[in-house]
Amino acid sequence: MNRSFISSFDEMIMVKVMKNQAPFSSNAVRLSLREWAVTIIPLALVVLIIFPLTWRRLEKFEHGANFRLAQHYRDDYWLFAKWARTAGKEYPIIFLGDSVIWGIYVGNDSTLPAQLNNLFGKNKVANLAIDGLHCVALEGLLKYYGAAISHKKVILHFNPLWLYSRKFDLSGEKEFPIHHPRLLPQWLPRIKSYHDSLEVKAGIIQERYLPHISLINHLRLCYFGNQNFSQWVVDNPYKNPFAQISLKIHAASEKNSSEVKNWRERKLGIQNWQWVSLTDSFQWKYFVKSIKLLQSRANKVFIMVGPVNPYMLTPESLRRYRTLQSDIVVWLEKNHIDYFIVPDMPSHLYVDASHPLKEGYGIIAQRMFTDDTFLNWSAE
Repeated sequence: MNRSFISSFDEMIMVKVMKNQAPFSSNAVRLSLREWAVTIIPLALVVLIIFPLTWRRLEKFEHGANFRLAQHYRDDYWLFAKWARTAGKEYPIIFLGDSVIWGIYVGNDSTLPAQLNNLFGKNKVANLAIDGLHCVALEGLLKYYGAAISHKKVILHFNPLWLYSRKFDLSGEKEFPIHHPRLLPQWLPRIKSYHDSLEVKAGIIQERYLPHISLINHLRLCYFGNQNFSQWVVDNPYKNPFAQISLKIHAASEKNSSEVKNWRERKLGIQNWQWVSLTDSFQWKYFVKSIKLLQSRANKVFIMVGPVNPYMLTPESLRRYRTLQSDIVVWLEKNHIDYFIVPDMPSHLYVDASHPLKEGYGIIAQRMFTDDTFLNWSAE
């Protein structure tokens, strides 16, 4: 029989078989929708819920008196949430703020929360401040990672320096690197100075609502030098990646033992800052949102304003700042919120435009501890 005829006949038979029945294969796996659901749902529960909850319980970090998260972990919001849960259980007062409260130029035992604890005679105030935490980022931190801060007394620091220009107020239009971009509003309202790809923004949104993504970022920051897992493996071909992961975090900040000079010794110049008014300020708008969010969670809020170094400002800029300061007081009193305005200190106690030296923190703590409003608010 003709070989080409046989070949054509075989092809016809194969086509007919393929049309009428599924091919048989030892490797073929056919699942119904119900079987797929039975397979995928338990796996999703493990990845999305059980694994993050289990890791949260197993992973430990030691914290002693006047603990604060090391500066290295300023972008680890998984770890912040863990510290917030711990502090909420152990401390009656939570102190939130930026590097002024975190204490960038002093050691753990010299920060403002630490000096208040010395005056209280016990560990009453927990330092939950983060370096670079501007007001817009603060609202995002509390909204997505600060749910454990509820039914507490909260001291909320407002640093007016975030309003010294439209650039840092985030109401400007020129793009520039912004602290804590993962805490910013990603879509609305639109921040003209913040631009990122749709892919990055989508990943940020996922991190906020899917605990396992936040955990992955935590593992990357804590154990892989802020590298993605795949990149770390390429850069460390002879290391075991699983050996990098432990269940203990060394999250305590290092002691600051270096000698810090004041602003005059550092030869910082005099500034003629324009300042953004409260009515036009994007940062202030989000600071108010943070106050209301904390209050909605049954927290009792106390506001600390400043310090600002008045000696670094021109007379015109200082007058504008005093107007801004007065407007803040008017708003706080109108809304019946307790507050403390940090008084001006001697010039040599400022490191820069707002950060005090160790002795400056001591003065602020003493002034707060003699302020009747603060004492009444903080009384147990």
